[in-house]
Amino acid sequence: DVVRSLDLEPSTIFSCDQSGFDAQDGVPNRVIAKLGAPDVLTNRGSYRENTSLRFCCKAIGVIVSPMYVLVGKRVNSTWLTDAPDGSGVVVTDNAFVDEHAFLKWIGHFAKFLNDRPALLLLDNISAQITIDVRRHLLAFPPHTTHCLQPLDAGVFRAMKANWRKLIQQNARETYAQHLTKHDRIKMRKLTVETMVKSWKSTGFGRIIRQCGTSRSARKPGLQR
Repeated sequence: DVVRSLDLEPSTIFSCDQSGFDAQDGVPNRVIAKLGAPDVLTNRGSYRENTSLRFCCKAIGVIVSPMYVLVGKRVNSTWLTDAPDGSGVVVTDNAFVDEHAFLKWIGHFAKFLNDRPALLLLDNISAQITIDVRRHLLAFPPHTTHCLQPLDAGVFRAMKANWRKLIQQNARETYAQHLTKHDRIKMRKLTVETMVKSWKSTGFGRIIRQCGTSRSARKPGLQR
């Protein structure tokens, strides 16, 4: 009903969510060693500083430039050197996406909208934050994002697999030295197929087909 009443297209349906990336994730749980070795060692960083990502993509597989949430007091422009064009960054005391960070993201997201009606799908907690936007918000029911949220269904899984590879690579190449903020926000490859499949696996395939072919759809990829 919402799709029909707003005359929505796949290019104007967005899903957003946040996820945390553990600095200790990716530490190998298996190590090759000589049989009978009394001690088996592996490189592991001692840092505990986490990273959060506020991510959003369209139903057609177009990524809205992400916003990173890092620990700190002020933003360093060099952090975004190798990030996707148009990316944003906000700092908090613990890298959590609090109300301040979420409102910053809303302003960031608004830059990618046009005059057409748009639908933003988000988790129930974010929807409870008071915001003043002229777009339509639809919150997932509590405790259902694991099966209804497209980002949880596959996108974040792929991103965290790439994150673990980054942690392991850093451990091998730098002997587990501190992973810099600049390195942490490099966007690893995320295919359009992964995003579209995640939308379809959560039941949005019928809705996307219902919208028809987008009149203003861009080629899948990154929206700047």
